[in-house]
Amino acid sequence: MGHVHTELRSEGRGLHEWDYLPFSEPRIVAFLIRNRMRLDETYSEKCFPSGETETCGGMLFSEPVLATYVVLDSLIHRARLSRAQKCVVNLLMRGWNLQDIADEFGYTKQYISKEFQNAIRKIERVNRKDQDKHMDMLRNTT
Repeated sequence: MGHVHTELRSEGRGLHEWDYLPFSEPRIVAFLIRNRMRLDETYSEKCFPSGETETCGGMLFSEPVLATYVVLDSLIHRARLSRAQKCVVNLLMRGWNLQDIADEFGYTKQYISKEFQNAIRKIERVNRKDQDKHMDMLRNTT
């Protein structure tokens, strides 16, 4: 696993791999955040409304992708990110890159990158706690 395939409309491999994305892998979390505008069409539509809600008779979103971002949003919300970390994550999800954020706010790219990495660690920590709770529940039911 450990790699996100960006095929969103069953163009061959299908969407089943989206069901098992490991939020415990920093590069997966970073990839999902950095590519949200491209992968999650409902988020893109929310940020930049076009009035288009359907495409070729089908809905504008893919359920596995949407479910992935629902989980990621929950992890981000519960991660207790600092104000700077929230800003960096939100701008990256909107399609900005690290250098653009640094230039806009007068920081170095290294500082912005460090804030992003710290945010990812906090998100991973929340995910790990969720996994531990789930495993404890499973152990207690047997």
